[in-house]
Amino acid sequence: MTAAIVMPIAPFDPERLPQPLESVFLHLARRNESTAQCFATPALIPLCQGLLGSSTPVAPLTFDGLADHAEVYFIHLGVAPQLKAFRFASGCRIYMVDESGGIHSLNRALSEFDDPELNAHVFNRLGPRDAESASAFFHFPFGYLYRDVSWGPINAFGHRHEHDLRTLADRPRTHKVILGYGGSAAWGWGCLPHQVWTGVLEQILNARMNEMGGDLSFSVINLAGPGHVIIHEMITHMLHAHRVNPDLVITLDGTNDLWNGQMCDPFLVAHDVVYQEEQEQWAQILHQSSDRPRAYAGGGDIKRGINQPGVNIRAYVARVRQFRAMIEASGAKFIWALQPMLFSKSGLHRLETGIPTKWTNADKEIRVNMPLLFELLNRELPMHDRDVFVNIHEAFKPLESDAFCFWDIVHPSPGGHKRIAEILAARIEESLLPKWMNA
Repeated sequence: MTAAIVMPIAPFDPERLPQPLESVFLHLARRNESTAQCFATPALIPLCQGLLGSSTPVAPLTFDGLADHAEVYFIHLGVAPQLKAFRFASGCRIYMVDESGGIHSLNRALSEFDDPELNAHVFNRLGPRDAESASAFFHFPFGYLYRDVSWGPINAFGHRHEHDLRTLADRPRTHKVILGYGGSAAWGWGCLPHQVWTGVLEQILNARMNEMGGDLSFSVINLAGPGHVIIHEMITHMLHAHRVNPDLVITLDGTNDLWNGQMCDPFLVAHDVVYQEEQEQWAQILHQSSDRPRAYAGGGDIKRGINQPGVNIRAYVARVRQFRAMIEASGAKFIWALQPMLFSKSGLHRLETGIPTKWTNADKEIRVNMPLLFELLNRELPMHDRDVFVNIHEAFKPLESDAFCFWDIVHPSPGGHKRIAEILAARIEESLLPKWMNA
């Protein structure tokens, strides 16, 4: 039984279809399923057929048309399909596919069919299984883990790479390993594996070597994690990269530390400790202490900053310096890249114009403070930090309405990731590549 791909059921912007389509076809190809039947409402068949080409026929969508398929992928671009309008095979696996290409199972508990590493170790095994937790933060002895296979495979620790890091310790001198850290934007929320900045950067550097006839090869490995602040990045490095001896570490961050740092317990921020709201919620659940006040505004409350900008920035910079010292002590190079956000651009692409209206007023004050924090950081950063600092936020300022770079206020689209990778590649080619080639 082949898979069925159902095109959007209501009129849609043709520019929004290629990403979810590519995601589904890659998803099926990874399982060696090379055939799929595409369906569309009769009114939209001409548009869909034109976008897909003659080699992929599009059939009319009818009540019984999906009944012979073991899997059905509904591409959802604004108007949700009414499932009761269709008959499905017994045991059919139904997925909703969003505009970013995220594939989400519907009304079905997770299994190793969807996530092969789901039972790889005890903390994955003890984690959530219900359909509502298809993407979830869950307990791990050293912070937390996050699992989400919506945009492609992840390893046993939720990272978006397929390397066995233990095998990289004895690599040849000509094999350069670059490790990338950060939060969900660096992890690649909303992008397929080859579209994330780490994958694009690897492609650029290896292509550059081929052009130059050099003998270097590059592996750029993504160790970012949704929600991560700098402290999590350091813990991740200690847990997973202790044998790798990387040649370069890049941290692409800023948003999580400076966003959360506005609302964390002032006592902890004064000690350079920043964390996410969930940590206070988990403490209340664990200790049954919901009757005691939290520092972090939560629930339906209006979120307000309780820490001065200077204190917040100082905590962030202190932890970046700590991470840098750790990396350079091991003999590796370090790049600190300040990530861009939607406000970094001078103008919005037509696919970005609706983003600001999707955010509630609950965090408006925190959101509005972010441009100020980014500008203060750049203005006040001492010279001895600038030798490793790459201000990608600043580099995005010339981008206007012709550049589609963001899915929301923080997560880059494939176009945004490509620009990030190009900026970092230019920095590496300028400051590191000549030294590596002549070593």
